[in-house]
Amino acid sequence: MYRLWIENETGDKLELTYNPLYAVTGVTGLTPVPAVINLSTAGINDGETFNSARLGSRNIVITLRYKRDVEAARIALYDYIASTSRCRVYYKNGMRDVYIDGYVENPDSDLFTLGQVMQISIICPDPLFRDVKTVTDTGATVSGGFKFPTTLNAVVFGTVKGDTTTPVINGGNVAAGMDIQITFDGDVSNPIIYNAASGDYFGFNRDFIAGDVVNIQTYGHKSVTLTRYGVKFNLINYRKKGTKWLQLAKGTNTFTFAADSGVNNMRVDFIHTDLYVG
Repeated sequence: MYRLWIENETGDKLELTYNPLYAVTGVTGLTPVPAVINLSTAGINDGETFNSARLGSRNIVITLRYKRDVEAARIALYDYIASTSRCRVYYKNGMRDVYIDGYVENPDSDLFTLGQVMQISIICPDPLFRDVKTVTDTGATVSGGFKFPTTLNAVVFGTVKGDTTTPVINGGNVAAGMDIQITFDGDVSNPIIYNAASGDYFGFNRDFIAGDVVNIQTYGHKSVTLTRYGVKFNLINYRKKGTKWLQLAKGTNTFTFAADSGVNNMRVDFIHTDLYVG
């Protein structure tokens, strides 16, 4: 069994399954989209040479019929599927609970047939489904202790671990970017984050102070910003030479972090969403 929802631009959500007004009779475009393979010929050699491959956009087509109150049901549906409007499609079955963003291409229905049927075509520029759950893995050199409502002497509130290694599991079936958030509890000089397997790193040539928060987005419109005293600054020009936008390979990824000084004053959160091809 599966469940299907559609969400409009204002955040209103409509379930199409288990709905007394609608019966979903078909959904296409849920399986992996075809790849676009770029090849070139090479002189008189047989065959072709592979250059690159990428995924195209996804076209989801939902077909449903009206169970009752046909006119009212169709007009109510227009609030969610107006042509050109942005929408979000949620799909859940026994294995996955995911969503994908797209734009309504064409809600088509024949108003003069018995047993009216609506066909909704949605174009999704990013073809990957995203898990509804966001995963956060935290790396810190200080682990928390107990908190008490009163001040006590000789009580351990936290312990220094001396371990800056953080495993991050990508449970999706494709590589994914992430949000990396660094919170500073004191002075830190030139922090750097490493991917232990590949050796890739993201580092800064800059000092930070207590209260600073740095956000690194390594997918989509990649960015790196510092929030200090409530004001955001672009840190793109403070990246260490050789820095790369760290990615999550499928399975377990291991990251470490270091600094020229003050590494114990850093907490690093790796925030990501598992992605699926279908």
